[in-house]
Amino acid sequence: FHDLLPVFAPDTSVVLFVFKLSEGLDEKPMVEYYGPMGAIGDSYKSYLTHREILEHCLTVFRAQGEQCPTILLVGTHKDCSEQKIKINELQECLKPFQKKVIYFGEDKPIALLNCLSNETEEKEIVEDIRSQILEVDIEKETTPMAWFGLELALKKASQSENSKHKGILTLKQCKQEADKFEFFKTNHGQFDVALQHLAKHNIFLNYPHVLPDVVFCDPQVLLTMVTDIVQYHYKLKHSQCAAQGKWEINFRDNACISVPILSHIASQYSDKDGVFPPESFVNLLLHLKIISAIQTGDSNDAYLMPALLSNVGDPAAMVVVEIKEKECLVPLCITFDGGCAPSGLFCALVATLLQ
Repeated sequence: FHDLLPVFAPDTSVVLFVFKLSEGLDEKPMVEYYGPMGAIGDSYKSYLTHREILEHCLTVFRAQGEQCPTILLVGTHKDCSEQKIKINELQECLKPFQKKVIYFGEDKPIALLNCLSNETEEKEIVEDIRSQILEVDIEKETTPMAWFGLELALKKASQSENSKHKGILTLKQCKQEADKFEFFKTNHGQFDVALQHLAKHNIFLNYPHVLPDVVFCDPQVLLTMVTDIVQYHYKLKHSQCAAQGKWEINFRDNACISVPILSHIASQYSDKDGVFPPESFVNLLLHLKIISAIQTGDSNDAYLMPALLSNVGDPAAMVVVEIKEKECLVPLCITFDGGCAPSGLFCALVATLLQ
């Protein structure tokens, strides 16, 4: 997920970090996932501390430069007996991001509240948070009401029983939905402008240069597709089933992905009409710098997924791949403590360096 943060958080976003004040920055929080119907699965303890999660995510955003989203921190359980999160520690973490952090007062980078309280003081803090968000310095835009209507119509169409792939529509299907609006029928060119607007704010995801005919009406679908790769690798690494063939072995041991593996995953989202062909999946992952093309000893294409490097074995070991019929060390450990490149920003960095 961390490797895809910039995909889901443009500069018009406000990213909210929520902490329990009763837990210190160096404690590991419990992780829980929620859907519309409540909790999903069992909770588990994170392998990262609060501090590591915060610094990790902020580093990813910092890589976007001026495109970094606004950062908002909220501390809950204000009424706990001991507040373990210290303001000075947070200030140290946030130093490189001062211009993008919402401050409460002159020097407090976090809003402290007791969420379950109905006291006047708590309500005033909540109103202060809302007003601070509304004052974020972003370019204000006037949005025609029909664009909101198109957003709702496309989301509904992508989730309908007639949709072959939940959350995904072709550009043709999107235009068919737009033609049901008098606004788009009489204002030629407005559909393209509206789609660009929705994509700019990551309400929808559309990549005209690499995947022009596909619109992700539910951004979660893209996250799921990448997660499928990670889960496939995890299954090969930890299940009792042995990897079949050299491509699965290379994927398991070196995080090197073959086209057949990517094709297998992409096939779950494709059909006879070629809505999401494997080659498009490859191009999209290359565009997002989630994978990087590498040369191997045979004629087949292969790709490296840096995010998986920390899972391939001893972190102090270099990744070995066959390049032009002789073993060569891929230089990924030159600047990172502990061996392999950490996840997050560095996946895009490693992919770029390999290119």
